[in-house]
Amino acid sequence: EEIHRLYPRLLRTTKEALFELEAEFGLRFSDEEMSLVAVIFGAWLMQESDLHEKQVVLLTGEDKSCEELIEQQLRELTLLPLNIRYLTLQAFQKEGAPREAALVVTPDVKALLSDKLNAPTAWNDLPLNLWFDLGLAAYLLNPEERDYSWEKLARHAYVELGLAREPADAQTDDGAEGSQSGPAGLGPGLLALALAEMQKDRLRGAGLETLMSDLEIPLIPVLASMERHGLLLDLQAFNAFLQDVERDLEALTAKIYSLADGEFNIRSAHQLGEILFTRLNLPKAGKTKGGALSTSQEALEKLAGRHEIVDTILDFRKLEKLRSTYLAPFPKLVDAGGRIHTSFNQMATATGRLSSSQPNLQNIPVRGEEGRRMRACFTAGEGLALVSADYSQIELRVLAHLSKDPTLLAAFRAGEDIHARTAGLLYDKSPQEITPEERRNAKTINFGLIYGMGAQKHGHEL
Repeated sequence: EEIHRLYPRLLRTTKEALFELEAEFGLRFSDEEMSLVAVIFGAWLMQESDLHEKQVVLLTGEDKSCEELIEQQLRELTLLPLNIRYLTLQAFQKEGAPREAALVVTPDVKALLSDKLNAPTAWNDLPLNLWFDLGLAAYLLNPEERDYSWEKLARHAYVELGLAREPADAQTDDGAEGSQSGPAGLGPGLLALALAEMQKDRLRGAGLETLMSDLEIPLIPVLASMERHGLLLDLQAFNAFLQDVERDLEALTAKIYSLADGEFNIRSAHQLGEILFTRLNLPKAGKTKGGALSTSQEALEKLAGRHEIVDTILDFRKLEKLRSTYLAPFPKLVDAGGRIHTSFNQMATATGRLSSSQPNLQNIPVRGEEGRRMRACFTAGEGLALVSADYSQIELRVLAHLSKDPTLLAAFRAGEDIHARTAGLLYDKSPQEITPEERRNAKTINFGLIYGMGAQKHGHEL
């Protein structure tokens, strides 16, 4: 009530109040001065509240003139004994994050810990038990949502908290996009805090609280560190591989032109269709959504063996994918130390697995001579080694435990190779007679069934 009596104007928006002062006293305020009034009045309100014993840390930009102006104005205001500490972002990095916080709520903890190319940020100094990741909590509660951005979380929070309406993607008076917030008095910070409390209750009710605190949160700084460290690329081996592939592509191109009795753009679906289905009169293997004859990978695989040109084009495409997806772009992505940095996505798959993007390092080819040579280009530093570790058929063990299937249980108890056993049933062979390729096909079936792969996809994979 006292604040309302003494400062009725400043309790409205800062701009409205200053516009009134300008009109009344013939003043002119710059944007910087308007910002100063907002900062100072906010500090005064905190002084009048029970927060006066707390140190207030305000992060400012790197504009030194604005920072000095703020400090000058604060020194002149004798009515503000509030313990205020101003930090530029650079100073914040050096001094570290304030440890007085009881809780740090954010939509994406990993984004604060690192941008994967720079040194660790000061946020890494905060103990893990202070963090609460809104996006990660939403992912655990609904792993098929796909979008865990603050904008989406704020909209859901608005509805789930029982508020009158969703926050508008409103435009401010100057046309700028407004931030996601709640009703009057519930800004983004308070909305995030309310959402965190609601998510904590739901995690507890779903039995996911321990998973969040003991596994997922501790994993975040590990992933951030992995992203910063990167993976060493043997550029000499990579470039040699690229030269070999480009030479093979030239030979395959010449062969395709010879078989087609003329040159054309092999990468053009339209021109390739004309060659295959008009000039060579090969049977149609499907159509695109637009009605054109399909020359997709799946369509050409159906025509394999019908004409030498089809098999040659498939070989060309396999090498072209190696060149365009990996061999040509990857060397351009390495840092000065020869390391390539990916992003490990903790909230991208419905199954709970990690995914990799920008670039994707989880789909590096593994089969055949090309796959083995490609993987050999990723190396460890001098005196170090890359170690590969994997659970032994963990999904199938979980399946056996949950289903209580007697055959699966007996196989695991006997120490059998489940994939070899499945291959034996498929090919009517003993497990000792199974080839690596047959075991690989059985593995595709075993895991495909677990993850819901349909018959058509199975047929394509096999």
